Amino acid sequence: MKNKFYLVFLIVLVGSFLFSGNLFAVDPDLGMYGFLKIGKHKKEVKWNRTIVLTPSDVTLISNGIPAFEVYYAYREYAGVAVRGFKNKIYFNNKLVSQQTNLYLTAKQIKHVHTQAYLGPKNGKLQIKIDADNNIKESRENNNFGFYVNIVFKGFNNVSKFKVTKVKAAVSPNSFSGKCPKKFLFKGYIYANGAGIVKYQWKRSDNAIAPINKVIFRKAGVKLVESYWVLGAEGTHWKALAILSPNRMMSNKAVFKLKCKTVTTQRPVYSIYNIKLSPKSSAYLDLKQKVNIVFKYKSSTAGIYIWARPMTGNNPTSGYAASASKLYTTKNGAGSQFFMINSGKGIVDGIRFQIKDKNEKLLYTKIMRVKYKYPKPVVAKAPQRFFLDFVDAYLVYTTASNSIQVTTENNVLSYGSDWKKYKIKPYLYHLKQNFWKGFYWKINTSRKEAYLMKGNNFGRIGDTGSKINNITVDIVGGSLTVAPTRFFLRFKKASLVYVPSSKTVQITAGNKVLSYGSDWKKCNLKPYLFQIKQNFWKGFVWQINTSRKLAQRSSGGQFCAIGGTKANLKMGVRVIQ
Repeated sequence: MKNKFYLVFLIVLVGSFLFSGNLFAVDPDLGMYGFLKIGKHKKEVKWNRTIVLTPSDVTLISNGIPAFEVYYAYREYAGVAVRGFKNKIYFNNKLVSQQTNLYLTAKQIKHVHTQAYLGPKNGKLQIKIDADNNIKESRENNNFGFYVNIVFKGFNNVSKFKVTKVKAAVSPNSFSGKCPKKFLFKGYIYANGAGIVKYQWKRSDNAIAPINKVIFRKAGVKLVESYWVLGAEGTHWKALAILSPNRMMSNKAVFKLKCKTVTTQRPVYSIYNIKLSPKSSAYLDLKQKVNIVFKYKSSTAGIYIWARPMTGNNPTSGYAASASKLYTTKNGAGSQFFMINSGKGIVDGIRFQIKDKNEKLLYTKIMRVKYKYPKPVVAKAPQRFFLDFVDAYLVYTTASNSIQVTTENNVLSYGSDWKKYKIKPYLYHLKQNFWKGFYWKINTSRKEAYLMKGNNFGRIGDTGSKINNITVDIVGGSLTVAPTRFFLRFKKASLVYVPSSKTVQITAGNKVLSYGSDWKKCNLKPYLFQIKQNFWKGFVWQINTSRKLAQRSSGGQFCAIGGTKANLKMGVRVIQ
């Protein structure tokens, strides 16, 4: 029973620790490590002891106060990483140095090297780890209480740090020649010991120079330099002003400047009086030479001169050109040529270059030209072209005694140059005005067309033969009643156009249906034509003989490029 009680107590105790999260929690432990070292010779002293410092241990003295190097180390002892704390160094309870934003990994040892102004009166130097208690630690007694007593000896005869002498010099102190000119100034600063000197250059033009500093490790002299670039003639100066630890002004480093215009003879190179054949601008055939003659001037004899075709900033692709001879005189005349062997494009410049015997470039000139290549093939208008219709027909309306010739829903002729005669309700004669010695006879009852030879148009009597390449379709009618209309559908019909005479003929079965007197024609280009029937509104036919394409062009102006295009079904046959 007693054992059970202890077991329950143990479980509750462990549970409370687990619930609080503190069972395995460990706080970091920061503390000092090792002993203090001080002075430029790193004298070591144990904590709570006394150390004697002399002027030989000083790094520098500023305003009579010596500065010393300070070395110490600290570490983390508990095995917990920690960050965000400060260490501080005090001398006679006055803060003389601090280290901020510190961090340590678990059990890390970190060494510190800093500098502090101490004395010259004796006193206590104390170092505090985590001086502001920013870190909760498992123990605090190893953070404070680390001090040493410092006794200063030999400082009574050390005078206060100061500059004892300063002087300035300039080189050159006089100049006559091309301006602007750069002048170099040297300043010499003498000091009685270790310390920091702040100085500033002053100028005769009252320009404000930056404030600089120089560090003395011991008594002696330091060199500082400056320069001045100017082009104003006259007498000028610079002087070196000491600002601290004491004020002092050097002599004025005076110089004189006189500006002269220096004339230098430059090399003279020139290419001029250039003549081209063929002249620019022009079209070039591939492998056609462009011959170039020119005159030149050179400061030296023994030169080469090249001329090369250019497109933009680069040599033209596919070019060939002549080599350069060696020109042995300083002045003279020369010649070159180039050609384009392949490709197509434009030559927009000729680059002339003069080089010496070692191929060193001496002179470059770009002459702007315009040569296009290859020379375009001039398109010739065809002798004639044919529009071969796929569905052309002639329709005759009996009531109005009218004719229309149509293809692809476009009327080609309104039959004003046709004669029509009704022999019987089923028999008709048709004739184009220019036909001589023949005419067509249409039998709507038999749905046949005949080619009649003779002069009995409008009468019975001539003989004829059936036309096999015309199909006859009728609407209505009988032997005693005339049809409403009938159609003559042509198996082979064309429009032929002759560009040179601007004449149009519409043919079917080797017979001319219209001579185009009611058509307008326009030759836009050697390969591009527009034609239209006088009664067409808002559209024309456009024929491209190069592409062998016929199109209906809507919405544009006749005899002008433009409009909305739709391809026609008819074929285009070209006779060159």
